[in-house]
Order: sequence, then structure tokens, then C-alpha cells
Amino acid sequence: MTFFENQRIARRKTNLLLAIFFFTILFIIAALYLVIWTLLYSGSAEFVSLWDPGLIFLVAVPVVSLIFLGSAYKIHSLARGGRAVAEALGGRLIPSETKDPIERKILNVVEEMAIASGTPVPPVYLLSDSSINAFAAGSTPSDAVIGVTSGCVKLLSRDELQGVIAHEFSHILNGDMRLNLRLMGILHGILLLALAGYTLLRATRYSQVIGRGPRRNDPRIALLGLGVMLVALGYSGVLASKVIKSAVSRQREFLADASAVQFTRNPASISGALKKIGAYVYGSKLESPRAEEASHMFFADGLKKSWLGIFATHPPLVQRIKQIDPGFDGRFPSIDFDSLERLSEKEASADKNLRSRTPSPAGSPGSLPIPNNPADFVRAVGAPGAANLIFAQTLLASLTPSVLESLHEPFTARAVVYSLLLEKEDQDLMQRQLQGLKERADEKVYAELIKIYQTIWAIDSQYHLSLIDLAIPALKELSEEQFEKFKSSIEYLISADGRCDLFEYCLQIVLLHHLEPAFAYSKPAAAGPKKPLDLARAAVDAIASLAFLSNEDDAKALFALQKGLLEINKEIDVSANSFSRLDYSLSRLDEALKKLASAAPDSKERVIKGCLLCIAADGKIEPSEFHLLRAICECLDCPVPPFKIT
Repeated sequence: MTFFENQRIARRKTNLLLAIFFFTILFIIAALYLVIWTLLYSGSAEFVSLWDPGLIFLVAVPVVSLIFLGSAYKIHSLARGGRAVAEALGGRLIPSETKDPIERKILNVVEEMAIASGTPVPPVYLLSDSSINAFAAGSTPSDAVIGVTSGCVKLLSRDELQGVIAHEFSHILNGDMRLNLRLMGILHGILLLALAGYTLLRATRYSQVIGRGPRRNDPRIALLGLGVMLVALGYSGVLASKVIKSAVSRQREFLADASAVQFTRNPASISGALKKIGAYVYGSKLESPRAEEASHMFFADGLKKSWLGIFATHPPLVQRIKQIDPGFDGRFPSIDFDSLERLSEKEASADKNLRSRTPSPAGSPGSLPIPNNPADFVRAVGAPGAANLIFAQTLLASLTPSVLESLHEPFTARAVVYSLLLEKEDQDLMQRQLQGLKERADEKVYAELIKIYQTIWAIDSQYHLSLIDLAIPALKELSEEQFEKFKSSIEYLISADGRCDLFEYCLQIVLLHHLEPAFAYSKPAAAGPKKPLDLARAAVDAIASLAFLSNEDDAKALFALQKGLLEINKEIDVSANSFSRLDYSLSRLDEALKKLASAAPDSKERVIKGCLLCIAADGKIEPSEFHLLRAICECLDCPVPPFKIT
């Protein structure tokens, strides 16, 4: 399945969950109404109709309000994305500049996976837990985080850790994370109803009521019955939701395992991790009191075995292993985990040597050409393979230790970004940029810039956007004040020559797309247009802007535009419509992308195909055109793995 097919499946499952949520609320209202009606009228001598609109209203409004307010509160608390989940589970952010060998090992693996998949490097949280487990959480790749337990990092080999992280990245790419966050919000709303019933029981001091014997006129008897019913209905709704959650999660785990094998081309990596979980005394069970809430997000089941496995969010370990290793006999190996931990520490200390390997030669599996066929390109979106992983490892091995350290420090990461925006060809302009930056930027950042900018210039330009992806975790550690100063400095460097070229635009929109949510998560996101006509206009604007920006000749631009529009609407005739270069600019492209960000997977797929046809209309793809195409895909949350630009 392609990235877009997985996104469509995730959307359908979200709609299914919302429908189940709706019918669960109806069931709760109906059951509660019958109980209250019985309490009110069961002893009446006169006939009372079961249909009482007034009573239905009095029952429905509080129930609906309580459930929706509970869900809304939880969803709002998760608006920070994966960070909120990781912190709720007791996770500690691993600083991107850490020198601890064990922490460095997991960060190195995550960096390789991120570069290979074309996503920004997600922050990594460490959970102090002896079990072997991990999770990915967030709404989009921009706010995703990876969480790992101490046992996972200490007891797994590097290859096994790579398999686990590849599994979690598949959840990021397959659209599972947003589904998982919505599940948390929905379950919390229904659970709140049960908690309200429990509070009501305590308020009535039911033990005293029962101890005195029943008194017909004691209102606490009615409140007692109502409280018991709320608890029963609330937990019944939670149990029903858990069954659905478990069914959805189990199916997605098989897909993530298969994707991880495709990513690493090493089935033993993920099967080895699963076998260790089965052989380990602590298994994958987490000690966090919030583990149940996020159980569907973990690599392996984070809870005790549930009754008959009906609430298990993951398939049985043996079943998962046999899907990857058909020869597995179901018996877990006997492992000396104490020795394994010491061996893992030695491996972590030696992990830095992996970054000093000789880069693979041109034409190796790590050097992939850009697919110029729309169908092939779409299949590559969100579907990294082993060759992409080799490409990422080659890139990271080619970077000097000083450059890697610069990308990992919040201060020096800003200096790397500034270096990419300095004008190399015009010394007078560069001096003006440096002078202006000296007045605007932090003094220490400016001093670091002077030391490293020539080193950054020596790096092949095709890797520059990957450098930005590597710097994202460090840049997310800035304070809001530092981020605002950083953003204004970028704007100054770009505008210093009075124009914005394609690379400058790509760098700016990629940075802002991934960083702004981290510093403005409380601000409501602008809703995209829902009408098909509005989306179609935005798609045309995006492709028309791309056509004119990538072609200086109007005739060539119109030819490229016609090629691209064939994917959007075959009936649009460029010659019969008014398409002027003056009407299409970077700002118009920016507006179109913001509107398309909330579009359905089908619409995004057509736009990306149209963009590829547009830039490939002349039979070749220039580096600047590919950078722009990749930036467009990132803004649509459709990550593109790295390709060799010839």
C-alpha cells in the first residue's frame, strides 16, 4: 500500500471511531433515561408514557456536555502533540547535544531513520523503565516524538533498536499517530462519565444510607441509584471503546512490522527485539500509571495480559514473530540479560565509529535517482527503503564531528541555518548580511557563525535540507524569545538582497512548518477550505506558481503548467485561460499550501503528481526544482525520502 492509501485507511478508521463514539453516547443516554424514568414513575398508580421529551432533554444535555467537555479537554491537553504524551508517561527529553553513550546511540539511530524517511528528526524521550518498549506520538511529523524505555536502549543491539525505531517511524508515516491521539480523547470523555458517577456515590455517603435502612423519601436513595448507573454505563462505554481500540491497533501493528522490515531489509532486527521481550522477565509492561491510557501507542503490549486477550492492543508476540520469521517454533531463547546490558554499553561507546565510515561510492544503493514518473514518485512518498537508509548513513558519515555537534546544539544549530543563507557569490552582500546579523542575532551565535560558515559551505548543496531536518530537535529547545529572534534574523538574511530565491523559500517554509507548532501550539490552526472548488483552486494556484517559479521562459512555464494541470483537471485548457507570471509568486504558493494542508489524501496525491509532472515537463529535474517539490511535500505532511540529485 502507498502512503496515501494508508492515510485513507487511517481516515476511515477515524470516522468509524467517531460513529461508534456517537452511538455509544446514544446508548448511554437511552439506558440512563430508562433508569431515571423507572425511579420516578415505577410506583405511580397512573399510566405514564415512556416518551417524555422534557426528561430526555434533562438527561441528554448533561450527559452529552460531560462527555464532550471531557473529550475536548483531553484533546486540548494533547494539542502540544507527542510531547504531551511523553511527559504524561514520565519521559525525559534527551538533549540533542548529549554525550552519554547510551543516549547518543538512540539519537543516532533516530537521526538515520528520520533522514532516510525525509522527516524532521523527532525529539526523543527516555522513560526510566526496565521493560523493553517504545512509542511514537503526535498529530503530524512536525510534532511527533519518539519515546523509548531504558530497557529498550540498554538491552537491544543496535540492529534491533533500529528495527524498533523503524516500526515507530512507520506509525508516523502511516497516519496512525493522529488516530491514536483521537482515541485517547474519545476514551477520556466516556471515562469522565464513570468518574462523575463515582463522585456522586461518594457525595451520597451511600454506606450511611444503607445502614439506616431504606427510606422512601430520602433523596439520597435516588442519587445512589443514579451514581451506580453512571459508573456502570461509563465503564461499559469504556470497555466497548477498548475493544474497538484493540481491534484497530492490532491490525496496524502488523502493518508497522511489515513496513519496518521493508525499511531496514533486516527481518532479524525486529524479530530479535520481539524475542527478547518474550524472554525478558519484565517483558514490555510499563510501570507508569498512565500506561493504560496510551497502551495502543506502544511497540509491544505495555499492560498486563487482559482477559482472553480481548482488550490486548497488540497481537500475541509469537504471532508477530511468525509473520516475520516463519521458522520460529514459539519458544523464546534463554538470554543472560546482565551480560547483554554490559555488551550494549560497549556497543554504545563504539557507536560513534559508525559515523566515521567511508561514504558509499557514487552509484551505490545509497544513491537513488529521483523518480520522474508520477506513479513511482507517489509510491516513494512515505515509503523509505533500505537504500534510503544507506543514503542517510552515508550522509551522516560524511559530516565532520564538528558539524554534527553544531547541529545538535541550540546555539550552533542557528549558526548552521544562518550559514546556509549567506550569499557566497557576492562578497559585498555577504558583508552586509553579516553586519546586520551581528546587530540582530545573539552574540554567541554570531561568533559561532564566523567559525563554521565556510565548513557548511563545503557540504554538497543537495544535502542542505537534510541538515535542516537534523537541526530541528535542537531548534525546538529554544525559548520563545530566542525563536522570535531567530525567525526575524532569517527573514533579514533572505530579504537583504531584495529578493527570495527558491532555496531560501524552501528553507524558510520547511523551518517554519516544523518549528512554529512547537512555539505556538496553543493558537488554533487555520482551518483549510472544505469545499471541493476551493481545494481545486488552491491546487491550480500551487502548480501554476511552481510552473512560473521554475521556468523563466513564459512558453516553457505554460507548457509545464499544462502538464501539471492534467493531473488536477484534464479539462483545464491553459491557452483558453488567463495565466500570468505576475499573478503567481512565492506568496501565492504559500497561501495555496496552507489551504491544501488540511485536504484529503486523494487531493494531496493529485497535487504532488501534478507538481512532479510540472517540474519534469522539460525532461529533467533541477536541484532547485526538487528542493521546492520536497518542501511542498513537507508542507502537506507527505515526507519524501532522499534522492540523489545529479
